[in-house]
Amino acid sequence: MKAEYEDERRRECQTSEEDDTRSSGGSKKSKKITSSSSAGAGAVAADGASIEVARRPRGRPPGSKNKPKPPIIITREAESAMRPHVLEVPGGQDVVQAITQYARRKAIGLCLLAGSGTVANVTLRQPGPTPGPTVTFHGRFEILSISATFLPPSSSLPSLSNGFAISLAGAQGQIVGGSVVGALLAVGTVIVVAAVFGSHVHGHYWFSAA
Repeated sequence: MKAEYEDERRRECQTSEEDDTRSSGGSKKSKKITSSSSAGAGAVAADGASIEVARRPRGRPPGSKNKPKPPIIITREAESAMRPHVLEVPGGQDVVQAITQYARRKAIGLCLLAGSGTVANVTLRQPGPTPGPTVTFHGRFEILSISATFLPPSSSLPSLSNGFAISLAGAQGQIVGGSVVGALLAVGTVIVVAAVFGSHVHGHYWFSAA
C-alpha cells in the first residue's frame, strides 16, 4: 500500500513540473513576440500593443523632375511670312515682262530663287564696277540661275533697280551671264521658283499664253 502511494505521489509531482514548464515556456514566447513587435514600432500603447506611424517621404516624387515641356504649335501663319511659289511662263512670252507685271498686279513682294528652261537671243550687260557694254547672244540657252527682287508697294524701302540677273549655258558648253537687257524670250515652258511676301496669294501660277 505504501509503495502504491509513493508511486502515485511521484506521478503527481512530475505532472505539476511539466505544467509549470509549459506555462513558463509560453510566457517567454509571448514576451519575445511582444518585444519583437514593439521593437520596430513607432509608438507603444498603454496596453503594450505596437502602433505603426507612417512617415512622409522627403523630396520630390520620382519622375517629377525634368519633365518634357509640350511643344509650341503655331496654327496661324504670319502675314509677313515668305511663302514659296512656282511660276510657269509658257513658250513665246517674255519672262521678264510676265513676272514683273505679275508682281505689280498682285501688289506683292517677290524674290526669284531659281529657274529652269530654255530662252533664246539674250542681251546681257556684263558685270563690273561701272555699267559695262551689252552683248547679244544668239541661239538657245539653258537657264542655270536667275534672280531678281521686287518689293511690295507698302514697303518703305526704295525700289530695287538691279533687274534680272541670269547665267546661261550654251549648246557648245559656253557659260555666259550678266544683267538682262530687254526681253528674255522663253522657248518652251520656263519655270521659276520664287518667295512671295506681303500678300496672300496662291502658291502656283500659270501665265496665259500669248
